Amino acid sequence: LNLPVYSISSSGGAGKTMNIATYVSTASLPREGLPPMYTVALFKTSLSYENVKESNRMLLQLLGDGHARVVELLGKSSGRDRDKLGELRSEHGEELLDLNGLPYMGSSLGVCELAVTQWVDAGDHEVALCRVEATAGEKEWRPRRV
Repeated sequence: LNLPVYSISSSGGAGKTMNIATYVSTASLPREGLPPMYTVALFKTSLSYENVKESNRMLLQLLGDGHARVVELLGKSSGRDRDKLGELRSEHGEELLDLNGLPYMGSSLGVCELAVTQWVDAGDHEVALCRVEATAGEKEWRPRRV
């Protein structure tokens, strides 16, 4: 994997799902008691987009080299057509944990809950400006030496 690679988790009327988030960036750093902000671009036809538009929240997961095996499932298929969470458990042996009602992979390198504060249209994607609401504990991450 070309790192960093992120996945988002979302929940809505059509159920819970995860996908690969190709466009993720830090928008601000924490300062003076203000939480950090991220931008996340969501493909407008995806189930994740539908869920996040409905709830205005998502989990952002930082993936590592060991997650290369789940990129096709999460990034090249729709949660409307298959049970991605079930396949993560049964076919990839992932332990799914929960942060405030949203699932995440226990093997992820870092997890934070994001609340959408603003949307910006970007053609086939919509960019969500998000505030960090919570994290799933401190996970250790070391950059890979090249």
